[in-house]
Amino acid sequence: YTVMYLNNRSQAFDAPAMVAYHELIGHLPMLLHPGPQDALVIGMGGGATPGAVSRYQATEIDVVELSPSVVRAATFFRHINNDLHDQSNVHITVDDGRNHMLLTDKRYDVITADVIQAHHAGSGNLYSREYYELAKGVLRDDGLMVQWVNPALPVQHALIARTFMEAFPNVSFWYYGSLMIGSKQPQDLTREGLQRRFDQPGVRENAMRMNLSSAADLLTQYTGDREAFRKNIGPG
Repeated sequence: YTVMYLNNRSQAFDAPAMVAYHELIGHLPMLLHPGPQDALVIGMGGGATPGAVSRYQATEIDVVELSPSVVRAATFFRHINNDLHDQSNVHITVDDGRNHMLLTDKRYDVITADVIQAHHAGSGNLYSREYYELAKGVLRDDGLMVQWVNPALPVQHALIARTFMEAFPNVSFWYYGSLMIGSKQPQDLTREGLQRRFDQPGVRENAMRMNLSSAADLLTQYTGDREAFRKNIGPG
């Protein structure tokens, strides 16, 4: 395997299971949105997540990565990131993700991010209510934000889930609660609505990379809605 380290921390790893999960973080919001035109990915890592998003050729993707060395090192992961650096619909910027959202006039249909551990130094800023409010402000009215949270750390998972639900009025949980999708508007999670998305050109081919061939397959990964999780994690 190939591993990328930055400041003694693993930033990317090309083991198949790890790659598949990082690709999922890119594919899931793209499958749930009815027609994404602009997407923002905060953090590059090895590029598996923005690489998955880049397969939707009708979507323009902005990738914002804090470290120029990570952008350079991601070229060693071309085999897992869909040759990210050479995709015409991908625009890579070296910047702080929060600064980008503070300064941009652009509005996005999808916002997603590389997996960043909340307990690493400085990362808490990317799990704050203020950060989620900032992201909500650059989403279009029907936009979606996806946030990874580690379900293996119950106290941390509950804290972050409550914070995310504080910012977004509509939240759905996927893949054992490890992925949260936030939006301003109610999310259409009906089988009929999702199937219309699957039937659009190119979408099914991308979904098949996740072994998802239909809306019914995708809905098997749905964990619960805001109210179900609120009862589960309690106040705080």
